Amino acid sequence: MSLTPDDYQFLRERRRLVSSWPVVGGGALFVLLVLYAWLSFSFPQLANPAYVYQQIRDNNLTQDVLTMLAMLAPIFLMMIFAIIGIMLGYIFAFMRSQKRLLDIIDRRMTN
Repeated sequence: MSLTPDDYQFLRERRRLVSSWPVVGGGALFVLLVLYAWLSFSFPQLANPAYVYQQIRDNNLTQDVLTMLAMLAPIFLMMIFAIIGIMLGYIFAFMRSQKRLLDIIDRRMTN
């Protein structure tokens, strides 16, 4: 089975993408975790539902403007981070599959 020069170029690009993904994906996960930690410490109203609940109980937030936002903002932010994390997990699984397919092509070419 022979491959065309375009096929070889495609395989080289796929290998480059697959080999660079652990750094890119790991970096994205790290940035996501650092961002969440920073938000938790800098703006706990956005990232910590327990903090918001305590602030409401202590009457430190104006009820008419912030009650709804204070209860929903941390939940929405946590959902966004969960969705991004799930998407990155799927990308890691996809890249592992791509690596497996490239290994199959390599074995096929050597036989």
